[in-house]
Amino acid sequence: MDPSSKKLKIILVDDDKDYLFLFSSKLSNAGYEVKISHNGINLDKIISSEHPDMILLDLHMDNINGEDICKALKSKQETADIPVMILSSNNDIKNVATDCGADAYFEKPLEIVDLEKILEQFKVA
Repeated sequence: MDPSSKKLKIILVDDDKDYLFLFSSKLSNAGYEVKISHNGINLDKIISSEHPDMILLDLHMDNINGEDICKALKSKQETADIPVMILSSNNDIKNVATDCGADAYFEKPLEIVDLEKILEQFKVA
């Protein structure tokens, strides 16, 4: 990422606190501005205040399903254009991501190099 460019804002949604800490640290160290959500329940409020460039969304979380969150985001005019990347170790991640309208998917664990490729693909890098 070009240090002179605007820091890209990414919202990372996952109920695994260790993963959130580890990956948000990696993203921050790579030059991204990272906001986290432990369960996605208040995601609408976070999105409206933060205006993210991308959302990284775990598929399986307690209390709420990432697939349902993605469908809701893609169905609303104000959030439909925000790239959503599904992250999961689910065997059927490709079909689930396609069905819910995600822009991309990655199997966990995700590496920064993989994320950089996705950001370039969506022209948000």
